[in-house]
Amino acid sequence: MGFDPVSRAPPSHESQASLDDLNESLAARGEPPVGIERLRANLVIGGVYPHDEDRIERIDFSADGVPADAPLATLQLVKPCARCSFPDVDPATGVPDGRLSPVLHTDRQDRRLMGAVTFGMNAIVRRGVGQMLHEGMRANGHWGAW
Repeated sequence: MGFDPVSRAPPSHESQASLDDLNESLAARGEPPVGIERLRANLVIGGVYPHDEDRIERIDFSADGVPADAPLATLQLVKPCARCSFPDVDPATGVPDGRLSPVLHTDRQDRRLMGAVTFGMNAIVRRGVGQMLHEGMRANGHWGAW
């Protein structure tokens, strides 16, 4: 876990509920759903409502059999992830289709970033650089002020 050496971007975190909400908005426009790869998420969290990740300050990940107060890794969610044109590009084909921008511009203009379109949160690794996270890993989120 750490900095993405290819894109040089901090880890991006979205929730499954936010993706489901986005796909409902697409369906209302007659558009087919998209997968999370469309948003280039490094981590997808569950067990929250749509866009709750916008209000989580920190996530502690614990290994199986280890007490929750001794996390293996800690991510601090530091700012909303402002979106460029990448979500409009199908990652399987590399072809832009412009399907997501209208929905994101309508639903996700963020006053915290002067109206920038945001989806998910960027994070920094506070503990556990080099650790591997896995699907279904126990995690505890801590609400914050973002």
